[in-house]
Amino acid sequence: MSSTNAKRNKNLPVLVVAVLIFVVLVAGIIYEVIHMNRPSKERADLGKVYPVEEGSAVIISNGVLSETRAVWEAKRAYLSLSIVQKELNNCFYWDNTEQALVVTTANEVATALPDTLASGAPVFLQRDDTIYVSLDYVARYTNIQVDTYSNPNRVFLRTQWGDSVTADVKETAQIRTEMDVKSPILTDVEPGLGLTVLEQEEKWSKVYVRDGYVGYILNEDLKDVHTQTDPGPNPLPEYTRTTLDGKVFLVWHQVFEESGLNALDDLLANAEGVNVLAPTWFSIKDEEGNLESRANHDYVQKAHSRGLQVWALVENINIEGVNADRLLNVTSHRTNLINGLIQYAEEYDLDGINVDLEKLPSSAGDGYIQFIRELSVACRGRGLILSVDNYVPSAWTEHYHRKDQGIVADYVIIMAYDEHYNGSDAGSTASVNFIRQGVEDTLKEVPAEKVITALPFYTRLWKTEGSELSSEVKSMDEVQTLISSGTYNVTWQEELGQTYAEMEQEGITYQIWVEDEASIKAKLAVVQPFDLAGLAGWKLGMEADYVWNLIAEALNI
Repeated sequence: MSSTNAKRNKNLPVLVVAVLIFVVLVAGIIYEVIHMNRPSKERADLGKVYPVEEGSAVIISNGVLSETRAVWEAKRAYLSLSIVQKELNNCFYWDNTEQALVVTTANEVATALPDTLASGAPVFLQRDDTIYVSLDYVARYTNIQVDTYSNPNRVFLRTQWGDSVTADVKETAQIRTEMDVKSPILTDVEPGLGLTVLEQEEKWSKVYVRDGYVGYILNEDLKDVHTQTDPGPNPLPEYTRTTLDGKVFLVWHQVFEESGLNALDDLLANAEGVNVLAPTWFSIKDEEGNLESRANHDYVQKAHSRGLQVWALVENINIEGVNADRLLNVTSHRTNLINGLIQYAEEYDLDGINVDLEKLPSSAGDGYIQFIRELSVACRGRGLILSVDNYVPSAWTEHYHRKDQGIVADYVIIMAYDEHYNGSDAGSTASVNFIRQGVEDTLKEVPAEKVITALPFYTRLWKTEGSELSSEVKSMDEVQTLISSGTYNVTWQEELGQTYAEMEQEGITYQIWVEDEASIKAKLAVVQPFDLAGLAGWKLGMEADYVWNLIAEALNI
C-alpha cells in the first residue's frame, strides 16, 4: 500500500465525522425553521384579551377595543347617557325633573320612565348621578349594530355603514390575537358561519366573527370575499321638509292687543313680492307652557286670499316672570306648549309656526333644542312649516344649537340686526360686514337651502348728553324726516354700507346710521351670492315703500 492511500484511510474517519456534523446541523436548522413556522395551538386567555370587572363589559367599537366600559346587568349592556349623546345619538334627552328619558326621530317622540321596560329589561339605570341607557334600546332609534356576549362580558358595536366586506372560510380556521401564526387563538371558525372583514392587509385580515370575537385570520384561509352596500340594520326615517315652491319673502307683523286685522290692508297695500306673513300672535304666559293667543280667522282668510302664507310667531319676550329652565327642560311643559301651538294651528288653518324664543340662558339650551325637535315632529306630521329665529352666531348663542336646528327645522332665520342695541355703544343696526359674517357663520352649520336672512326696516336715533347715551327705534321714513328737518352732517360710510348722519344741538349729540334705499341695496348685494332660501324683514309698517321691490327683485319673485 502506498503512503498516499494510507493518508486517505487516516482522513476518512474525520471526513465522516464532518459530514455527520453537517447533516445534524442542517437537520437542526430545518427543524427550527419548520418549528418556527408551525402555527401555535395556544388558546388565548380571554380574560386578558377582554379585561372586565364584575358588573361591566368591554366594548369593541367598529373593531377597536375601547377604553370605555359598559354597565352589565342581567346580560344586558348599558352605556352612560353622555356617551350615547356624544358618540351614538344626540337626540336622547334626560329630564331630571320628571325622571324621563326622551328620544326623538324624524317622526316619533318616545318617552321612557324608570319603570319602562324594553325586551323585559329597564330602559335605563340610574347610578348616583349618572344615567345609563340600554344599548338595545338605543339601537331601536339609532342605526347601529349591537351584539352582546358573556364569558367574558363584551359588546360588539358597529356604527359605520356603507361598503361592507364579508367572507367565508375554506375549512376550519383560526382567529388569532395578532397577525402572527405564533400568536394565541381567540376562536375557531367553521365554514358557513360568515365573517365581516374590518381591515385587509397583504397576508392577514382583521375580522369580526358572529360569536363575538374580533381578531386576525390568514387571507389564504378565506373564500367568497366580496363587497356589498350595507345600509345598516336600522336606517332611520329621513327628516323631510315642507317648504314654499320658491324663495321665501317673509315679513313679521308685530301686534299687541289684537290680531292686526284692521290695519292689514293698509300695511300690505304696496307689499309686492311678500309671500309669508308672520304675525306675533302667541305669547308664552307661564312656565307650564300655556299660551296667550291673538289669532284671528279673518286675518288668515284675508292673507290666503292674497296668496300669502301665515306662519304665526310664538314668543317669550313680552311676558315677565317665565322661567325658561322650567318651561323648556320639563317634558310635560314642552308637550303642553307644543299641543297648544298645534291646536291653534289647526283651528286657524295656519301654514306654519315661527319660533322666536330670545334671551334664553345656556341652562335652557338642551331643553330648547329638544323643544324644537319635538315640535318638528308635530309639524312634519301635519304638513306645517317650522321656522326658527336665531341671533347672528356668536359664542354666547351656541346653546341655541343651530346645527341641530338645521337638521329638524324647515327654515332657520338669521335675525341680522341689533348689531348695536339699546344699552350697547352707539353704532349701526346692521352693517354689511355684520350681515356677511352672520350668514357665513350660519352656513357652517345650516345648509343654504334652509337659511333665511332677515333685514331691519328700522334704525336707531342715538342721543349723547354728557355721559348719558340712549337710543330709540325709528322707522325708515321717520329717519328721513328727521334728517331733512335738522342740520345733520350726512356722509356715506363704505365700510358699513350705509349713510351716517350726525348733529349737535343744545349740548346733545344725535347720531343715526341710516337704513335707506342705498343701505338695503348694499345688504342685498352681500346676501345674494349665497343663494339662500329667502329674505325677511322686521317689521311690517316700518319699511319705506321702495323696500318691497328691491327685495322682490333680489329674490326674482
